[in-house]
Amino acid sequence: MKTSIFLLLSLNNFLDILKIETSKVDKVHILTPLDNLEYTEEELSKFLGVHNKIIISRNVTIKKLNSMLNTIDSNSNIENVFAFEEYCLLGAAVLREYFKINGKYPKEILPFRDKKIMIKLLEKSDIQSVKIPYTEEYVDYKQVSNLLKEYNKVIAKRRDGMGSKDMVIFTNDLTISQIKELASRIRKDKKYLVQEFIEGSVFHYDTYIIDRTPIIDNIMMYQDHQFEFDSNDSLSAVSVADDDLRSRLINSAHDIIRSYGFDKVTLHLEMIHSDAGIYFCEVGVRPGGAGVVPVVQELYGINLFEVEYSLQSNEIHRLPNRTIEQVNYGGWTIIHPTEGYVTYVSDVNEILSVEGVKSAKSFIAVGDYLSAGKHCATKVFQAVYTSEDIETVSSSKDKILSNFKFKTKN
Repeated sequence: MKTSIFLLLSLNNFLDILKIETSKVDKVHILTPLDNLEYTEEELSKFLGVHNKIIISRNVTIKKLNSMLNTIDSNSNIENVFAFEEYCLLGAAVLREYFKINGKYPKEILPFRDKKIMIKLLEKSDIQSVKIPYTEEYVDYKQVSNLLKEYNKVIAKRRDGMGSKDMVIFTNDLTISQIKELASRIRKDKKYLVQEFIEGSVFHYDTYIIDRTPIIDNIMMYQDHQFEFDSNDSLSAVSVADDDLRSRLINSAHDIIRSYGFDKVTLHLEMIHSDAGIYFCEVGVRPGGAGVVPVVQELYGINLFEVEYSLQSNEIHRLPNRTIEQVNYGGWTIIHPTEGYVTYVSDVNEILSVEGVKSAKSFIAVGDYLSAGKHCATKVFQAVYTSEDIETVSSSKDKILSNFKFKTKN
């Protein structure tokens, strides 16, 4: 029985992809670490217009091969294993290697799920156009105290971290007891790096690469401190209007791409522009989260999830392979959850009437219970907006933040 496996944390972004894949195979088997997804097997089958083709296995430990294998019918002939979200990439690579099917194996994914390996590879390339923050493996709070004698600020990051989750920031005005207290937040069951904290503007660069050539150059500046997302109500990013800065950031991104030797891949890269130059932050071999995919689709006519699906299906011929230029400016905004029961949510139609807004979605309803966000891409609302001028884009962002409201109570 021809079967394709998907490792997913959500369904709504991948419905079109699932529909295509169900037409190619006998079964689509979805593995998720979550208790529930947006649809049951029956609901998803009905929505996709298929019968008896969907299996969903929940509460799967996708970081452990045996946990995944225990859910898979031994009589299945596995055709493909797909993953699009960072948390799922390594598990999918492990399954591909086990079943000996096409696609990226762990050795190709691990360097971009482990920040230590990621940084070491870039350092070995001897890249000149991009600086790399001073980095050590985290030992203890005394190490942090010593580093703060040299640097004004340092940050502890999980080696396998994503979305700014579990980061801890230390400043040189802290006492040793305060440093020790902050360091107690560092999880003992995870490996961490400690880095020089680079002050500056943070940018994300998004593209897909065919034969070592970036096809698009989407560069945007975060409008909020995503490293300290738990103190922010929202996160936004907008296009870079300064042509010189945009050009320098894109050139740096291209140098990073060459340094890693990327060939056929979807890429989400983050860089920091400071007074001392452009610094590397991190890179992911997958489409960006938050509002990246929909804003790229508005600006370039390219859905990066569909691009990644084509790459993982080895159907590169379906993809544009010549550079696509950006015409308009754009931006995205997400609103973070506040813990409690939802008592009020704004009418999304009010947001859709704002000039430049292309899409706006609320993911909550009155009566829902919300937990605090675990990472900077956690959202209860998302909007995407574009315009021929950057002033309208900035105005759209401000109006969205002013007009969308929700309330919770415990």
